[in-house]
Amino acid sequence: MKHILTLILVLFGLYTANAETLTAKCKHVFDGDSFAVIAEGETEETEIRLYGIDAPEKGQDYAKQAREKLIKLVRNKQVRIEVQGVDDYGRKIGKVYVGKTYVNLEMVKAGLAWYYEHHAKEAKDLKKAQAKARKAQKGLWKDESPINPKDWRRDHATAHEKKAGSPPDIATEGNYSGICTKVKDGEEFILTTADGKELHIYLNGTDAPEQEQDAAACKAAEDALAELILNKEVRAVVQKSDTRRSYAAVYVGDTYINAEMVRRGLSWYSSLHAPDDAALKAANKEAKAAKQGIWATPNPESPWNWRKRNQNKLP
Repeated sequence: MKHILTLILVLFGLYTANAETLTAKCKHVFDGDSFAVIAEGETEETEIRLYGIDAPEKGQDYAKQAREKLIKLVRNKQVRIEVQGVDDYGRKIGKVYVGKTYVNLEMVKAGLAWYYEHHAKEAKDLKKAQAKARKAQKGLWKDESPINPKDWRRDHATAHEKKAGSPPDIATEGNYSGICTKVKDGEEFILTTADGKELHIYLNGTDAPEQEQDAAACKAAEDALAELILNKEVRAVVQKSDTRRSYAAVYVGDTYINAEMVRRGLSWYSSLHAPDDAALKAANKEAKAAKQGIWATPNPESPWNWRKRNQNKLP
């Protein structure tokens, strides 16, 4: 009996030693049940899928509200992730905490995510929270017959067959419309078209400060671009492409986003890549005269000069 107890303790010790816990800052929120983090000292993002829950998909009712709720809970915050495994898309599945707040549970309590029983049969706390939210008609439970996301995905399989984390599609020259589903920084984003393509778009003729150059200015640019285009209908006029991304003039309605970022002093005008863009030239001149954003500092260093000066230090 003593030997059996010792063996159990050893096995338990091996299990806990192998269990992974991540502490990192949330960088992007993709939807109501997934986001990306960057650990301190790292440059690559790690995608996280919330364990035991399933939020409405883009195109479903309450998808926007679910994402907004998750943004409030985790975006730009330090999160602790108790990793439970890895899904088919390479994302780490985790129980997520901000301080003492169990984020997965909060999403279910708010009625903005389903309890994903198939993948978390032992999560009685999530099951109980769903029953309470349903009884109180919170969030998606206000509808008489809400559609379970797994059923919705089955009925929309073609649009969702592209795996998360797979390389974006490359657009050739021309006009493209869709929804901005992810903002990467102050000059790049993902445009998801109606046929499910994910285009990696760069705001042509602009250059925002690098994270290592000025973290505050970099974040301000990213936040502003998210405010302008995230979850909105976007038109991108692609002017050229390389193997990773497409360079485009970007519009939301009548607003020329490239020029708006420059006008706010959140991006530089890159004349090398858009020498004939009069709107960008005028926006740059206006921001400089008003001492907006980057121009509030005397003699700010352009990102391209900064990169050249630090090229041996960059990852």
